[in-house]
Amino acid sequence: MSVEDDHKVEIWVKFITKLMGAICKKAKKVLRVVDNFNTRKLCFFYKYFAPEVAKACIDRMETIHTRAHGSWLNAAEIEFSVFTGQELDRLFASKEETVKVVEKWKSKQNEKQKKINWQFKTSDARVN
Repeated sequence: MSVEDDHKVEIWVKFITKLMGAICKKAKKVLRVVDNFNTRKLCFFYKYFAPEVAKACIDRMETIHTRAHGSWLNAAEIEFSVFTGQELDRLFASKEETVKVVEKWKSKQNEKQKKINWQFKTSDARVN
């Protein structure tokens, strides 16, 4: 999770690049599961980085686009809704205060390690 000033393309590109260079730097291939939102396009890397840097980053990524109504996406949206209701339903005095709240909530949620029992099977998708 990251607290940013806005959701512009440049912020997203820099966030992904930071992840690729820090957390995923030893990975040969990084899977990115993304929605179809316009700011998630890899071509934007070329707008903010030299071509060789953009290509090196993109070559290490494999992109999986979610369906509009995917079950895991619904679970993620529910989690963000809970987060919004529990923590983001007020004004913050500063970005630093927001970061503290986000980090505290993230740590608490990670300690719980809830699992989801998926009920949908591939064979169910084949039913006419």
